[in-house]
Amino acid sequence: MTKKTLLLIIAALVINNTLAFLTNENANLQESSKFKLPLTKITPNKKTSSQKGLQLQKINSSHQKIQSEKDITPLANLGDTLYYITLELGSQQQKLNFQIDTGSSLLWVDTTLCKNGKCHNCDKYEFENSSTSYYSNQNINYTYVSGQLQCYLGSDLVGIAFQNQQVNTTLCYAYQEKVYSNSNDEISGIIGLNNGDSYTNLIDSLYQAGNISSNRYALSLQHYYTNKDSYLYIGDAIPESISSKTSWINVSQRSRWTLKCIGVYLNDTEDITSTISSFQDVLFDSGTTLTYLTKDLYNRIVSDLENICTIIEQGRIACPCFSPQLPTYTFYFQGVKFNFTSKHYLINQEYNFAFCQLGIYYLDNYKQMIFGDTVLVTIPISFDKQENQIGLTSLPPIENIKSNSYSIAIICLGSLTAIVLIALIIFQLKVKKALKAADDITDPLLSSNNNTSNNQNKPGLPTNRSDVDKSVYE
Repeated sequence: MTKKTLLLIIAALVINNTLAFLTNENANLQESSKFKLPLTKITPNKKTSSQKGLQLQKINSSHQKIQSEKDITPLANLGDTLYYITLELGSQQQKLNFQIDTGSSLLWVDTTLCKNGKCHNCDKYEFENSSTSYYSNQNINYTYVSGQLQCYLGSDLVGIAFQNQQVNTTLCYAYQEKVYSNSNDEISGIIGLNNGDSYTNLIDSLYQAGNISSNRYALSLQHYYTNKDSYLYIGDAIPESISSKTSWINVSQRSRWTLKCIGVYLNDTEDITSTISSFQDVLFDSGTTLTYLTKDLYNRIVSDLENICTIIEQGRIACPCFSPQLPTYTFYFQGVKFNFTSKHYLINQEYNFAFCQLGIYYLDNYKQMIFGDTVLVTIPISFDKQENQIGLTSLPPIENIKSNSYSIAIICLGSLTAIVLIALIIFQLKVKKALKAADDITDPLLSSNNNTSNNQNKPGLPTNRSDVDKSVYE
């Protein structure tokens, strides 16, 4: 083997290991620290009794229409503020309504243990009438943004209404809760469907019991004024119109439905990624009505709207709903980009299409942004717990990634490559100098062992970083 060939091999190995190092560092840094507070923000509008009656008639009619279609469940829309599902609890199959919440993990219900106004006004679970109900003395204190929950951890038969597939699953029996900022007498609890393993959720239980084909599910939410049904699809029931157009992206947190945002652009031209700072994880949370951004990005959007909209007071801004001047903010994720338009950051108050109110705000205390129902209502979104992936439907693929993080990576790679090449040149000069010095040695013993000596003293190659202990990043 010639000296030139040896140098080329060493250069290839060094560059290969440098790329492996960068790849592993990028993958490891995406493992964010676990986020312990479930997020549920409910700000319901008051509805008249006639509106409530029409809503109940609509959801019951939808159930009857698809009663033969297994694993397809219509969801009720409570004034574009939350979406709920009807479940059957216990051996008596008592029907109660539960808010769908992809931002928390616990299935809980208000029960007859709630006394003296310690829970909000709603139908209570009469667990005493169920021969399969069980609750322990294990007390659970669960914290939401909108309030506190105290319940006893237990289990019971639970199933989706009208599907005749109850299964024994984890259920927490509430004895005190003030989770909602306003009274919601339609809702008796929350069904948590996040990606965590703290508690076994209903879809996991149905899958483990063999009642459904997979624990993958999809939400297709609709605005109330469209008069269209919202649906929960489970497993093979996810329609082809959704699954064929879905881009699957790995989650950035193991126990949360979060994606890493790698860039934000105004009108897809001006780089404003600095406004999200280190708050790059985006939580897709059906239990949150609005969308919460970083304070810097929120202020930037408010500033951009000053000449188009009217600022009524802090946090209240009225804008023309369909002005062509309304800006678009493009969020870049892995492989796709999401255009955050006026239909995402504006909401129709009382369904007045002339003027809309700002439907975004910011959270200072949480190291992530939240895409709530104002975003989820615009695209079907799928969740695959087994593969740890979120599926976004009908989004344009990224053709040219515009991201500071990627630019920095390219700069670092270029710098490292330059350093490696300089080191190789210096190394080559030293080898030539050493060989020249060896040629001047007249001792026949040293001269005859020259090749062996060179082989025994090859420079050590850099260590491949793939064996780095990843636990330090968790």
